[in-house]
Amino acid sequence: MNHATVLHYFKRFPWYLQTDAILRNKYERIKSEFNKEYDPVYYLSENELKKEVFSLRFENKELSSELKGVKNRVKELTSIEERFSDIFKMVKERTKDGKEKEVLKKLNAIYNGI
Repeated sequence: MNHATVLHYFKRFPWYLQTDAILRNKYERIKSEFNKEYDPVYYLSENELKKEVFSLRFENKELSSELKGVKNRVKELTSIEERFSDIFKMVKERTKDGKEKEVLKKLNAIYNGI
């Protein structure tokens, strides 16, 4: 193939796209991929799609299980927070900016009985 052949096909490319369905499909797929519009799901076989569905179902179950665990942990922490909410509120309201270490030191002294 020399440069004349390439130039010939380049000039005739629109006509080839109109007359060759396979070339047109490949061209459109490559063009959309280049333009970031490409989604490979449209070009997967039936078996590949089934594998993808089963994989996504499994991932969904794992994520649902993880979410249940996180929700339970949030409930647990919320109940702990409710128990200490008045203490948190008082410390938050009465502690001036920059005095956190001093307040912590005093609280440690109180709890250690000093």
